[in-house]
This record gives sequence, C-alpha cells and structure tokens, in this order.
Amino acid sequence: MGRIVQSVAMSYVRGCLVSGVVTIYVFTILVGFLLLPLGRMHRTPGADPKEIFLPLGIGAFFLLVLPALVAYLVTRWRNAAFDRMFGALGLAGFPYAVQYRRYDGTYGGRRFQGFFSRGPRLALEADVAVWTRFGITAGSGDTKLLAALAGEKPIRFAVPAFDGLDVFGEEEAWVRRLLAEPGVPTLLARLLRYQGPFARRQLVLRPGALNVTFHLSTAFMNWIPSTAQVKDWADALVALADIAERVPPPEVPVAPTRLEQQVDSVRRMGFAVNPGALALGAMLATSLAIAAIAGIIVVAQESCRPAKGPGSVAEVRDVLHHVYATAQSLQVAELPAASMLDLYGNAGSLGTVESEDATSLRAIAKVPNGARIVVTKSPGMAAAREVEWLFDPPLSAKVSVVEQQLGELELSPAPGEPKAVLGLATPRQADGARWPVRVRVRFEGKAGGPITRISAYRDDPAVPAPAPSAGGAPRASVSTPSSAGETAAAPPAAASSGLLPQCPSLFSNIGEMAIGESRSCVCTRDYGIGIRGNGRYDPSSSLCEAARHAGVLTRPGDVVTFWRQPDCPRLWGSAANGVVSKNFASPAATFSFTAEPPPCPPPPSTAADLKPCPGLFSKELEAMPEGSSLDCTCAYDKYGKGSLWGTRVYFLGSNVCDAAQHAGMVDRKGSAVTVFLGGECDRFWGSRSFGKVSDSRRKPGRSMAFQQPYPECPGPTDPW
Repeated sequence: MGRIVQSVAMSYVRGCLVSGVVTIYVFTILVGFLLLPLGRMHRTPGADPKEIFLPLGIGAFFLLVLPALVAYLVTRWRNAAFDRMFGALGLAGFPYAVQYRRYDGTYGGRRFQGFFSRGPRLALEADVAVWTRFGITAGSGDTKLLAALAGEKPIRFAVPAFDGLDVFGEEEAWVRRLLAEPGVPTLLARLLRYQGPFARRQLVLRPGALNVTFHLSTAFMNWIPSTAQVKDWADALVALADIAERVPPPEVPVAPTRLEQQVDSVRRMGFAVNPGALALGAMLATSLAIAAIAGIIVVAQESCRPAKGPGSVAEVRDVLHHVYATAQSLQVAELPAASMLDLYGNAGSLGTVESEDATSLRAIAKVPNGARIVVTKSPGMAAAREVEWLFDPPLSAKVSVVEQQLGELELSPAPGEPKAVLGLATPRQADGARWPVRVRVRFEGKAGGPITRISAYRDDPAVPAPAPSAGGAPRASVSTPSSAGETAAAPPAAASSGLLPQCPSLFSNIGEMAIGESRSCVCTRDYGIGIRGNGRYDPSSSLCEAARHAGVLTRPGDVVTFWRQPDCPRLWGSAANGVVSKNFASPAATFSFTAEPPPCPPPPSTAADLKPCPGLFSKELEAMPEGSSLDCTCAYDKYGKGSLWGTRVYFLGSNVCDAAQHAGMVDRKGSAVTVFLGGECDRFWGSRSFGKVSDSRRKPGRSMAFQQPYPECPGPTDPW
C-alpha cells in the first residue's frame, strides 16, 4: 500500500508541477503577445489596429504550434524507444489510443501483444489455451481491500516463495496445481518482484490469454524499462504460459465474457479512450476562444479608428509621404514657394494658398484637414527654404511609422518646452541631391505622442544665381558634389524672376499649349510611369522620364525645355540613355525637347483590301528580303501568353499580331500595323508588355520589328 500512496503522491506532485509550468507559460504568452500589445495600441493614438496581428500570430505559434511540435517530437522519441524494445522481440508496432502504441506478432511460438498507454501503463499478453481465471498481485493493499468489499478471499500458501503475493482464482485446486509446478515461483519473481518504478504489478489469466501489467510509476520522470528487461518479462510470460498448458485443464472451463471480447476487438483496432486527447481538445477549444476574444478586441479597436480619413493611420502615412517628397524636392532644386504645394508636379495637391508675402507663403493643407502649411522663402528671392506643417488638432503617429517614412530619429528635449520632444531625421539622399535637407518632428509630451508640427528645411544658405538670358531657355544649375564631411557647395540660384516651377509628372498635366509653344520647368526626379515615343512623345508620357530618354536631363534638379508639336498618326519607341520607351499605335498629340523634332512615322496603310497579318512561322515573311516591310491588320487579343519570342525585336517565326500587340501597336479596336523585316539575331529576350507575355529564345534566327529606326538585337547582358 505504501508504494501505491507513493505513486499517487508522485503523480500529484508531477501534475501540480506540470500544471504550474503550463499556467505560467500560457499566462506569459497571453500577457506578452496579447495584453501588452493591446495596451500599447490603446495608449498610442493613431496606432494601426492591424499591428496586433503580428504579436497575436507569434503568441498563437507559442501557444499552439510549439507545444504541438514539442508533443509530437516527444511522442516520436518515446515511440521510437518502445519500437526498439518490442522490435527486438519481432513484434510490429501500431497506433493505439491516438498517441500510444500496440505491438503484435509471434514470440516463443505464441501470438504475443504489448500495450503502452497513459498511467503510465505497460502490458504484455500471450495467447494461452487455458479457459479459467486467476490473478496475482504483488504487494498491493488496495487489491485486498477491493476483494474484501466484493466478498473474495485470497488463496493462502505455506510456501515462503509466495509471501507478499495476493492470489485469487475461480478454481483454487487448478491454481494450486499450477503454482506448484517446478520453476513457477522463479517465473513469478521475474514478473512480479521487479525492482523498478512501477508500484502495481499484476499477473492475470483470463480465458485464452495470460497478461502481466505494470502501472502507477513512482519515478518522477524516467520510467521506461530497458530492452533487456522487456525481453526477460516476455520470456518469463511465455514460459509460464507453456507450464499452464501442460497442467491438466480446469474441471469447469470458463468462456470469455462479452466485455472481454469487446476489449480484445478494440485492442485489435488500436483504439481506446484517451484522456490526453480530451485534454488536448480542451486546450484547443480554449485557444480558439482566446483567439475569438482577441479578434473581437481587434475589430472593436478598428471600428473606433477609421481605415481612411481623419484620425486614421492612412492619413498619417499620407502626410509623411508628402513630407518625404517635399524633402526630396528641396534637396535637388531651387523652386518657387508655390511649387512646394505640388506633389511631383501635380499642382495644388498638398494645399491651397491662403496668403503670401515676400518672406513666406501660407496655405491650408488638404491632408490632414485643418492643418496649415508654411513655406519660408530664402532672403531676397522667392525660393522655398523650409516647409512646415502645423497640426491642429495634433497628428497622432507612432515613432516607428515616422521612421519608416523619414529615417531614424535623433530624439532630444525641445528647447524651452520640457514636456515636448524634438526628433531630427535625415531623409535618404535623393538622386542628384545638391543640398542637405533635414526634417524636424515635434512631439507633444513624449516621443510617440501627438505631433504638433513637422518641417523639412535646408541646412545651409543658398547663393543666388544669374537669371537665364533673355530669349533663351533657362540653363540647368551645375554643382559639384561635396567631399565626405564637407557641406555641398550651393549652386548659383536664380533671381526671383528666374525661378522655374516644378515639372508635372505627366505632360498632359501642363495645361493648354499652342503648337510651337515652349515652356521650361525643373525636374525634381527623373523617373515616372513610362513613356511612349522617340524624339516625339505621347502626352501621357512622364515628362521628366521622357527628358532623360531624349538626353536633355542628366540628373534631378536640372531645367528642361519642351515644345508642343503637331499630332502624329502613331509613335515608335526606342531604347536610349537607360530608358526604354514604348510604341503607340493611335494618332496622338506630341511634345519634344527640340524646336524641330524628328518626323512622325508614316501612317499605317488604310487600303480596303489589307490582309490580316501572318501567323506562326509564315512562309510569306521568310521569303521577304531584309529591309522590306509589310502592312497588314490585327485584332486585339486581350491578355494572355502570346505565341512569340522577343522584346521590341522579335523572332520571325512569332505570331505577328501577338508580337505587334506586345510592341504596343494594336489598339483595342484593332489596327493596321507595319512589319519591318530585319536580319539575324543571336538571341531574343522575353518580357510582359501590353497584356502579352513573350518567351526568350537563345538560338539564332531572323528578326522582325514594328518601329523605325530598326531596334538593335539584344546582347547577352541586356535587361530585356
């Protein structure tokens, strides 16, 4: 009875320890990955509710995935240990009670089974052709107590070898005959007097099977027996079964009960009620409930904080994007104060002018509503020196959001305001930067608190430059980049009358222009959304990107002059100065960067009997000489993968209409196209263009194109 109490006490202590560790683990995860992030969101105005998903996902990993992974690995390790034990006996392993094991096979000429289940409980069973019942328990006072309550009395023996063993049986005479057989006491000692961690050791003979069971471990952790010990038990059990069959059979045979038959059937299926699975299900249900509560909290947080508009994180990011774009413009060019209200040349996109004098311009910000923009001018000229946003009410933004847009902040107390914090950021240097620019952020109270103002300003004085000569285009400012550790020398700045506006993002945003009229502006960036044309460009082209393609813009901050030109029936693209322009198949107004632009491409043929363009591997095209051309018609084929190879210059075996659409020469209503036949190219590179995807071809072949001058064949390192 003492070992039983010890086992129960050890199980209780073990359970309390495991429960405590699990409770601390779960509590730590809930606090660290749910409650604390929610608290930070609540204390930080303007926080994005979606930011809770990252800590919530990490918490779910540690709460569900990691324990499941650890349990899986521990179960695999434990099952591998038992597989080695019973595999040495020639038994095959099968799943039992979900995460436990059953072993089945033949050992010692008998069907032999092994079972491992919760408790821990280890059972070995050998089939035996004996039809009666008896049980022997080693030193278990609870067995005597339960037998006494049931009115059963143990069989007494005068032999010292059976001291400490409680024997019960339905046919006492047969039991005595069996236990009197030579070698039986030794076999019982090997099975029941095992000096190990199992408190209960029981041998049971039921109709057709002899079973020995070990359970109720007194060990704290390690209770798995050795392979040699399991083999010794199996040998002893088989030897005892052999002796039981040699003894004359019982006088009154006993048949197995219906319950015993059902238990045997269930064991063969490998199924049993598993309290561990119930516990795991309860844990999963609890976790799902926690996740549902967290989801409700997130939804509530999001419902209180709009996705767009005033007070939203999107508004904060929009403002910071405007500040960043303004800082980039201040780095590369001297611009009028009003140009600071334009985002990439889109007039008035940041605010509308409220008042202006010789020293500053004041405007009402469009985002956020109610804020003010103050543009400070350089002394003696109208060029912008500093752009400041004043927020009323203050702008709610996290430090991390500010640093994502503007760069890392250097935080310090604001002068004269002990309850305010000043942050200084140096935005990434713009391409072609000529002046250092910094951004000042003033937080109210503490870093991460509401922002009362943001300003982007130049860090050094500007020096006026001569105005452009009368009748000529303004000259581009020229400066030499400063050496490391020195302030960049400011280029000459134009007088107030010579300041030019920022170029719009698209030529179509420039406004009405008469044919032959020219204008000048400053490109604060040299990239855009794409261009169409070559020397003459379509109005939907990015103006500054077209200037770089034409070779008149070397870096941001330069002045460009452009002319409005007559319409062209179509435009052809080309690759120049690191920019690839596209074809344009429809009649379009054009602009150029020279007063006398190149001539328009000839219009496509409009003959009534114009034939459809050839398909794949056309014999007609192969028979035409290099330098010749063919007019034909194509229908628009929507989107998808075309039967073509190449980009701008195509393999002659391609489907002509697929290639023409890829080159931008086919309108949605269909077009007449001109196919130009070229010579042989070593390779053709594939790409995606105008809804078509072309393949690459690394074998030589004749080429065709849809523009003049004829494109060059691609080289081995060309990007397209």
